[in-house]
Amino acid sequence: MASDASFTVNALYQLGCKREARRYGEWMCRTTAKHGLPLRVFYGIEGETDFGEREIDLADGYLGSRPVRVGNGAEEQLQLDSYGELLDCVTICELMGDEVIRKDWWHFRSLVDYVAEHWREPDSGIWEVRDEPRHFTQSKALAWVALQRGLKLAKELDLEADTARWARESETLRAEVFEKAIIEERGCFGRAYGEDVPDASLLTLPLVGFVEGDDPRMAETIELIREALGPEGAVREGLLYRYRQGRDGVPGGEGAFAICSFWLVEAFALAGQHEEARRIFENMLTLKGDLGLFSEEIDPGSGDQLGNFPQAFTHIGLINAAVRLQQTERRSQAIHNRETALAFMWF
Repeated sequence: MASDASFTVNALYQLGCKREARRYGEWMCRTTAKHGLPLRVFYGIEGETDFGEREIDLADGYLGSRPVRVGNGAEEQLQLDSYGELLDCVTICELMGDEVIRKDWWHFRSLVDYVAEHWREPDSGIWEVRDEPRHFTQSKALAWVALQRGLKLAKELDLEADTARWARESETLRAEVFEKAIIEERGCFGRAYGEDVPDASLLTLPLVGFVEGDDPRMAETIELIREALGPEGAVREGLLYRYRQGRDGVPGGEGAFAICSFWLVEAFALAGQHEEARRIFENMLTLKGDLGLFSEEIDPGSGDQLGNFPQAFTHIGLINAAVRLQQTERRSQAIHNRETALAFMWF
């Protein structure tokens, strides 16, 4: 899926799998350029895009769950976060020395132009809700990422682009989010414009650079997410629902969404709360399955694996959280050592 691109590429580079990361980046460039705009939510291995959804009436899913679906009805949705993820993906490739976009710059320039033109529209968000589109905060933040990464690539690689417009739209977009997406009573981000409820995807805002990890509004967002989305009586602290079930067009309930807990680890690490980040990370490791793998969701009461198994997105979150935690702890220790040495010099 296009929306998983930068998390995947970043994880591969962090593990030293440069060849795999470069090949994945090249595939993303080739496939999305072939099919043009707007971006599809996902693409097949061979670049195919026809994934109409249908239900299979004669089959049950795991533990009798229904309906069993083939394909995905989200195929035609507008998901603004996909543009930010894709532009972030190719930017990571460029920063790592892999020139994967220059011959297809015309395509990526058109992606940024598309975001500049359409970021004011409501979309279906990272969770592909099947209700009316809304102005999701995380979608707006990732649209900002698309504009920012486009500006960075154009300027650093001296590529043709309407950078003045991109910069103007980027500034306007970010200002609008801080005006319309803040829950005034709490001084934190809400799920969407005019909604005073949280969404675990807001934990990605500092991960992509939209807001500093130690910004007070982000700190309050983390606290609200833990209060509102942490399951009562959970077998381990740190488990989170994506959001509270309600207006999403999908019946039934769900388990805790595993990658959200790893986003929480990263958010705490970027906020400088390393002990809390490590505690939650180690809590999550105790919930791995018998094969040492994670599923998409976890039953908060029993710790059982639910949903797709194994789930690549969860493991990408685990990798990125582990790397982030190590990096921030080392940086914090280096600063502490330097301050200690400076203090010692005064005696």
